[in-house]
Amino acid sequence: GCRQVDIRDADALAPLLAGVDLVCHQAAMVGAGVDAADAPAYGGHNDFATTVMLAQMFAAGVRRLVLASSMVVYGQGNYACGDHGPVDPLPRRRADLDAGIFDHRCPVCQAPVMWRLVDEDAALRPRSLYAASKAALVGLIKSAAHELKNHHVRINLVSPGLRATPIFLDVSTREEREYYASSIGVGEPEGVVPTLLYLASDASENLTGAVIEQRILVVSESKTGDIGTGLA
Repeated sequence: GCRQVDIRDADALAPLLAGVDLVCHQAAMVGAGVDAADAPAYGGHNDFATTVMLAQMFAAGVRRLVLASSMVVYGQGNYACGDHGPVDPLPRRRADLDAGIFDHRCPVCQAPVMWRLVDEDAALRPRSLYAASKAALVGLIKSAAHELKNHHVRINLVSPGLRATPIFLDVSTREEREYYASSIGVGEPEGVVPTLLYLASDASENLTGAVIEQRILVVSESKTGDIGTGLA
């Protein structure tokens, strides 16, 4: 059956973990946030709730956790200017957005910059409350994986890339979807399933504390596909 609980509530969560082998934790408060007043909600739902989940899992003897990360932990991404090489792009300009232009611009010459893949060893550069709460989870999971490995607990993160989820489809415009599809790629939600199944299986029994970055291959302007993953 399906139960709806607040996972910050340890007493409500504990009975649901009896006899469970694995937890696939995808719950999160999403969005960029408006101002600092939103910080307790992001920290509470995304970070504190995960610590409650970890504690109750350990108490119940659950030994496997698969958790959703996000590409937003790397900030705006990795870009290069044709004349100035790798750059940290300027924020998008309102006039560009109103005109349906979503490319970032070079901070030196103002020309549109090209998107490049983010390496697995890229520094975390969150630029929103949501991104900061997800970046905190990366540190939490890596630390917890190290602390709990002698208890045979496996904890791993999956960063699925941009997916055509109902939320994304609801908040994005057609022009935005076309831009992302032709640049970083937009994958189908079910593309994450093979990775989740791998982490849920005994095939990954020696893997813990990993952040699996999923890549979405832009085959053409109208077609994308999942490609290999990277471990961080």
